[in-house]
Amino acid sequence: MMFLQKISDKIEHVLKILGYCFSIVFMTVVLFQIIVRLIFPFPVSWTEEVSRFFFLFTIAVSAPLVIKHNDLVYVDFFIAKASDRCIYWIQFITHICITILSSITVWYAVLYSINGLKQIAPATKISMAIPYSSTVILFLFIAVFSIQKIFELRQNIINKVR
Repeated sequence: MMFLQKISDKIEHVLKILGYCFSIVFMTVVLFQIIVRLIFPFPVSWTEEVSRFFFLFTIAVSAPLVIKHNDLVYVDFFIAKASDRCIYWIQFITHICITILSSITVWYAVLYSINGLKQIAPATKISMAIPYSSTVILFLFIAVFSIQKIFELRQNIINKVR
C-alpha cells in the first residue's frame, strides 16, 4: 500500500506541475490574442487553436487530482444525515463506478487518439492525435486515482474493524 502511495504522490506532483505550466501557457496565449486584436487590424489565426489545446490539457491533468483528493460533489443533504457506514458505501460504490467508466473510456480514448493521426489542425498544422490524447491522460489518471481511493477506503474500514 505504501508503494502505491509513493507512486501516486509522484504522479500527483508531475500532474500539478503540468497543470500549472499548461494554465500559464493557456493564459499567455489568450492574453497575446487579446493584445494582438487590439493593436493590429488582423487577428492571429493560431492563437484560438493553441489556447484550446492547452485548455484541454490543463483539464486533463487537473481533473484526476479531484479524484485523488476526494473533492467530488456530493449532495450534502443526504450525506449529512447518513451514518459513517452509509457514507463509506456511497464513496466505495462511487469510486468503483468511476473506475469502471474511466477504464472503458480509456480504451475508446486511445482509439479516438489514433483516429487523430489522420487529421491535421487547420491553423497550427499539428496532428490532431496530440490534443485528442488529452482524453487518454484524463481518463487513465482518473482510473488510477479512483483505484487508489478504493484501496484507501477498504484499508480505512479494515483499520476501524481492528
